[in-house]
Amino acid sequence: MKILFLNQCYWPDHVATSQILTDLAQELVCRGHQVAVLCSRRPYSGGNESFARRESRNGVTIRRVVNPYGGGRDGKLRRLRDFLWFFAGAAVVSMALPMPDVVVTLTSPPLIGVLGRMIQLLKRSAHVNWCMDVFPDNGVEFGVIRKGTWPYKVCVAAASFYLKRAEVVAVLSIHMAGRIRRYGVRSTQTHIVPVWSDGRKLKPVDHRNNWFRKTHSLQDKFVLMFSGNLTYGGDIDTLIEALTELRHDERIAFVLISQGPRFEEFRDRCRSLGLCNVLFLPYQKRDSLSYSLSAADVHLVTNKKGLEGVREPCKVYGVLAVGRPFILVGGPGCVAADMAREHGVGIVVDEGDVKGLVASIRLLKESPDRWRWMCSQSRRVFEQHYDVLHAIDSFEDAAFTAVARRKRRKEVARPQSSVLQEQLPQKERVTNTSGG
Repeated sequence: MKILFLNQCYWPDHVATSQILTDLAQELVCRGHQVAVLCSRRPYSGGNESFARRESRNGVTIRRVVNPYGGGRDGKLRRLRDFLWFFAGAAVVSMALPMPDVVVTLTSPPLIGVLGRMIQLLKRSAHVNWCMDVFPDNGVEFGVIRKGTWPYKVCVAAASFYLKRAEVVAVLSIHMAGRIRRYGVRSTQTHIVPVWSDGRKLKPVDHRNNWFRKTHSLQDKFVLMFSGNLTYGGDIDTLIEALTELRHDERIAFVLISQGPRFEEFRDRCRSLGLCNVLFLPYQKRDSLSYSLSAADVHLVTNKKGLEGVREPCKVYGVLAVGRPFILVGGPGCVAADMAREHGVGIVVDEGDVKGLVASIRLLKESPDRWRWMCSQSRRVFEQHYDVLHAIDSFEDAAFTAVARRKRRKEVARPQSSVLQEQLPQKERVTNTSGG
């Protein structure tokens, strides 16, 4: 099967969707598929770095769209400019690529599914739209777009246009499947394809043998960690207030490994409060993630209320892979909350419940037996349900389903035309054949 992926980010970019797509594309090549990726030459986080325009890596053909703009991604206008430039460039490049059996659009930039629909029409390919989030719903919750305005209505119409016509709409969870139906998506269209971590690469590392803890003087600390993109969907207020409550406990350290639109705000607020128990670090290289993630005793995960079914806090898969428990600050309608309830690998705290968060941190700090059980349970649950091969099996099934549905549409269309032609009177058939 020939598969074309459209997403702004791919290797060597380090954001989450880049890592997920890189894993998926390379595994599909190993399974015998022909895979091409169309992405951006610029890293998602900005800067002047520029990747190669064309290359092949581990069997994956990579084509990158030129973006003449460097600099950071702060500001709505800059992000909009990057999105529009990628969309225009990808539209041109995709038309020159060989016809794929299936085109797969992710959700960066927003509404890239429109281009997937264009390829579906012009190249007769099947279309899978893989929703990493739901736009414009997330834009409303983040304050980027106002509900009821004409830009919002245009975005809703565009999303409905390609979602209703895709052969398959892949979603991250049952919560997202329910949300996406507001756009006219039928239940028969949806396939649940969760994201993942690769348990072959991410493994638990004992604190005593972890160079990351030694390098950052964390040997004798109970380490809380937030590792991932600090977006508008995260509740930083509850985290900062809890850290303020814990500021006098010298055994507790908080490590923030992040970038994102709210990173600077988080850092500045911590500094203004004089929080000395917070360590700020950049994203770690992928081959160091087992050490950095395992350095934590507990990971903190956030998902603001109102985002149920709109996004999923996907960092929990890496947390489980290294055998660590988590505390979720947010609503109950997400995969992380389901994991905590069903498997006991985490604790759920309501958004704004500072006392509940502080109490949960102290509970795990002061209950080493419970903490050890949650660590071993996390890795066990990950291997049984959330390892990379389980999820890629789900994606491959979705792709085959999309191609089969596309073929059925073509096969159904032809016989209907022939039957109608045969039913016409002889004189009318001759007239029609002559082009009248």
